[in-house]
Amino acid sequence: MWPLAQIPTCDSTQNWAFAQISADPEKACFAGYTLAQTAGVGRQGHAWLDSGQGLALSLGWPETDLLRGWPAWVSLAVVEALTALYGPLAGAIGLKWPNDLMLQGRKLGGVLVHQKRVHDRSWLVAGIGLNLRWVVPPPPDLLAIDLFSVLAKPIDAGPLAEAIADRCAQAIGHPAPQQWAERFYGRDVFRGQEVCLRGPQGSLGRHAPAGQESGVAVVGTYRSIDAEGRIGIQTTEGLQFFSLGEVSLRQARRDARG
Repeated sequence: MWPLAQIPTCDSTQNWAFAQISADPEKACFAGYTLAQTAGVGRQGHAWLDSGQGLALSLGWPETDLLRGWPAWVSLAVVEALTALYGPLAGAIGLKWPNDLMLQGRKLGGVLVHQKRVHDRSWLVAGIGLNLRWVVPPPPDLLAIDLFSVLAKPIDAGPLAEAIADRCAQAIGHPAPQQWAERFYGRDVFRGQEVCLRGPQGSLGRHAPAGQESGVAVVGTYRSIDAEGRIGIQTTEGLQFFSLGEVSLRQARRDARG
């Protein structure tokens, strides 16, 4: 078990973790969590919309090989920890590539992984955000959910943070990318379905189908995850793999109807 600190409050556990590394670049693996994060960060630099009662947890570890796919692998570890801790979630919780934690088709939380290099040492920092309970209902356009609404009981954040950190630490200490890829795909809510993958201009690169603007959209059937954490989509040009993008099921259905 890695050392797990309880942080009274902070702007972001990611920033807290970066500060730990900057203060002691030779330190060992560590983790910290808080229930009072004031300025969490979401994907692509967006602010994390706090549920009012949320768990923010970050883990930092030195990584010499910089194994790919960590957003997906950490997300898988979190879901497996939740399933082991709360039996009633087993049939309801899943994943949405690359890093969304899903519960009953709605977003329960997410994972971000950043790299930081201090002196000659590379670090990875994984930030995990979970909605424990929405104090007020989430905005109508936000397909979000919390643990309380499903479990119908208060969530003890300390044991939850410890269980998640321990599961992630085990995964980080024993890499098994091919096994993780198969388990991730088995839990992905869109597996086997027709999807639309969208990304910023140029992000999908040469893999975009001929005739489409590069980086705008790729439509096809979601077939697999590979050992680098990339999504495999069967398109008219064959099975192609992508490391970036936002997957949408509903948009793919609209595109398919023309």
